[in-house]
Amino acid sequence: KVFMVGENSPFWPEVVKAKQLMDAGAIGEPYFVLAHHWESVASEDFAWPHENGHWRYDPSQVGGGILMDGSLHWIRPLRIWFGEVTEVVGIVGYPYKPSKGETLAHAILRFKGGKTASLHSHYMDVPMSPLPFFQIYGS
Repeated sequence: KVFMVGENSPFWPEVVKAKQLMDAGAIGEPYFVLAHHWESVASEDFAWPHENGHWRYDPSQVGGGILMDGSLHWIRPLRIWFGEVTEVVGIVGYPYKPSKGETLAHAILRFKGGKTASLHSHYMDVPMSPLPFFQIYGS
């Protein structure tokens, strides 16, 4: 048997375009990315099942919370742009009480070659202001 994750973020148009622009030198030498992964689970377009038995509400299945549930789609573009991660420092929180996993995470990542990124991941049950998914800084 083969198991794999069918990752779609490498094909997001903004991820592809950002890579093309960085490779072309449009922002000089990229050195930092500020990444935001957020969802307002109270919004009508958010499709979380809220019934008992769903894995997000089962402590034995939800390990990793928001990082494993959605933020991995933000980590992959960071790796496409900056290479392999060599160091991570982070904290987690639990502001969305119905979920039994982490619903808030902040991570600072260092990549081979010294470039860095900050990833803010947040699920909450109140409306949130839109934030850009990625802000890329160059010299």
